[in-house]
Amino acid sequence: MARKEHQDRERRDHAAFTIHGSEERYRVWFQELRPLWTKWNTEFFDGRLKEPHILIGRTAPRSLGHCSPMTGYGAPAEITLNERLMFPAEMDEQREWIVNPWSPGHRLFVVDLLLRLTVQQYVLEELGADEASYRGYGPLFTEQANRVGLKLDLAPVIVRRRGVEDSNRPVASGWPFCVRAEGYYGDDVTERLSEFAIGTSGTRAPGATVPPSQGIWEMVLFFLAANKTDDLRQMAAAYLDRLQAVGPNAPVLARFERGAEDEDGEPFVGEVDFDSTWLQWNGGTVRNLAHAIHAFRAYAELPILADALEEAGCADGRILRHLRARTKGHDSRCWVLKRLLA
Repeated sequence: MARKEHQDRERRDHAAFTIHGSEERYRVWFQELRPLWTKWNTEFFDGRLKEPHILIGRTAPRSLGHCSPMTGYGAPAEITLNERLMFPAEMDEQREWIVNPWSPGHRLFVVDLLLRLTVQQYVLEELGADEASYRGYGPLFTEQANRVGLKLDLAPVIVRRRGVEDSNRPVASGWPFCVRAEGYYGDDVTERLSEFAIGTSGTRAPGATVPPSQGIWEMVLFFLAANKTDDLRQMAAAYLDRLQAVGPNAPVLARFERGAEDEDGEPFVGEVDFDSTWLQWNGGTVRNLAHAIHAFRAYAELPILADALEEAGCADGRILRHLRARTKGHDSRCWVLKRLLA
């Protein structure tokens, strides 16, 4: 009993120091994150978790943070957050991860990271499993993430993708980042960081491309032999989307394709009205063009779509200029395509 009391007192003392006695840049984070952890422990885990030692420091090269059952000196429960993520102004001058340090999007991202690690703490502490073969994101983590996600109105995740039928389903190793709505973090974090958190970008340099592996080519041959050309097209499209989501221009492209700004970087003002009669013009030419461009990622044909829309009666310059813009490129997030396809 005496040992447990010492441990409890040590955790309380550590928490009090981080909130009141640590350096200001640390204190700002701890004052925000510790109350959130306490709230989640009550709401999601019935108050059963031990208050962890929350640290900001170095993590493994491919990790944004980790949860350990013990600290380096034998006290229970430690959560470590990647210092490069927490203090980007000092450690990430090229803005590979954070575009706007200390912004709302940056803070939301850090909060989601702590939520992920709190679920891992529950699996380690209450269920007694580290799920090492799954890098900590196995069936037990998935079950708890989905239970918490249900309360937060987040889509469910799966442990691993087993086949074509799972190709578009989010995987637990990316939770909760992979089930947040598009634009949840605004333009404050880069696509590269989002990909890193979800686990699809690895440690590639910005803009780098990775050739398809032998496994991908084997899958291509299988799809062709089985005459599953639609599945093959979907796989290729998803691969292209991942490549386009990384690179130094990704945040700029994201704002442009979401319709937040025009080709010159000027913000859009007001709503854009779409007329359903455009889709019916000339036997559905606009609708068919939009579907084909989206399905085959043929974004070079967007100016043709603009011509068809203009002939169908569209006179909105914001729509037409966006489709005819060439300097920033386009990808599957194109706001005009999404509105037409909806």
